[in-house]
Amino acid sequence: MLFAKPAPESITDAEVDDASTREDISVFPIAMPLLTGPGTITTVIVLIRTGKTFGLKIMDILAILSVFALTYVIFRFADRVSRVLGVTGSLLVSRIMGLLLASIAVNFVMVGIGNIWGLR
Repeated sequence: MLFAKPAPESITDAEVDDASTREDISVFPIAMPLLTGPGTITTVIVLIRTGKTFGLKIMDILAILSVFALTYVIFRFADRVSRVLGVTGSLLVSRIMGLLLASIAVNFVMVGIGNIWGLR
C-alpha cells in the first residue's frame, strides 16, 4: 500500500473481459468482512479500552459512527469519487491509508510492549 502498486495477479484478463460486458460488477459479500474484520474489531477494542474517561469513549463512538457514514457515502458515490480522484488520486489515497495502517500497527505493538513490561 505504501508504494501504491496493485498486485499484478489481483485482476486477470478474463475478469476484465467479463466486467466489460456487465452492467453492474459490484460484489457485496466481500465488503462487510473487510470493513468489520479482525483488524477493525481489535482497533475498536483498543480504542475503547484506552479511553480513560466517559467523554473519550463517547468521542471514540462518534469517530466510529463518522467512519460508518463516510464509508456509506464513498460506497454510494464510488463511481463519482473514482472519476474525481483519477488514477493518481487513487494511488495517493492508497499510500495514505497504508501509512495510517502502519502507524496503527506500530501503536498496537508499542502498547503491547508497554503492557507486558507494566509501563502503561
